[in-house]
Amino acid sequence: MTVPAWGQSEVPTLTGRVVDQAEVLSPTVERSLTALLAAHEDTTSNQVAILTVPTLDGVPVEQYALRVAETWQLGTATFDNGALILVAPADRAARIEVGTGLEGALPDVVASRILRHEMVPHFRSGDYEGGIEAGAVAVVGALEGTYTPPPVEATAAEQGDEFRALLGFILSGLLVIASAMLGMSTRGRARRWGLFAGLLIPYGLVGWLVGSGFGDMDIGIAVFISVLILHVIFFIMGSSRGKGAGGTSWSPSSGYSSSGGSSYSSYSSGSSYSSSSSFSGGGGSFSGGGASASW
Repeated sequence: MTVPAWGQSEVPTLTGRVVDQAEVLSPTVERSLTALLAAHEDTTSNQVAILTVPTLDGVPVEQYALRVAETWQLGTATFDNGALILVAPADRAARIEVGTGLEGALPDVVASRILRHEMVPHFRSGDYEGGIEAGAVAVVGALEGTYTPPPVEATAAEQGDEFRALLGFILSGLLVIASAMLGMSTRGRARRWGLFAGLLIPYGLVGWLVGSGFGDMDIGIAVFISVLILHVIFFIMGSSRGKGAGGTSWSPSSGYSSSGGSSYSSYSSGSSYSSSSSFSGGGGSFSGGGASASW
């Protein structure tokens, strides 16, 4: 299956605080969510929107959510205080995209826990409406300072995620040490570049382990780049030492290391807010903060 270009996966028009293209929300729940998000904006100026799409058409959920958030410009230009909750049922993927001004109140780790604890359990049973409701309430609660994540009683899946992240960090440390030793012992430009290329694969694996463990590949990419930079530094150091030694051989042994406090139920379906109310982004910006989940 080919991945479509962005032009083939258009960003939906922002018609309201809740844009339900996947048609998983009843009119009553859509009105309740709209009222919740509108009241939150009236109180804080934060703009939170919900988007459901039937499918992402092969586009990674992180890329699609960021594109939507940037196009809609949720939040104000002054505070960049926007957030997007995206759900794609057919792809079993969801993401909470967080504007740069809200990353303190809604950091990646909290967004990830909202997805895993409040939303995904509903989605796994086919209850998309309940999952979106719970996620919206938790996001608003986190932004208002009333959301308390459930006690960490890690599931088998979460333990697996934590193990991958921990394993990735351990391997990155071991690879850095190995790079230091090899970089200062390997002679010959061809050999050094060959070794450099050979280590790119394990470095990529380390990045993937960390990124998948945290549920955010941006973290994995950051680890990959960091380890790669250290790798280059050690190899340069080794090259310099090799030249200074007048061709003397160096060896590794030479001594040279949902329990949110908010409740959408307080907003009745008869609220004056509706999904057709005039609503538009205020010029907020996004930098890729947030978290993703699949089920």
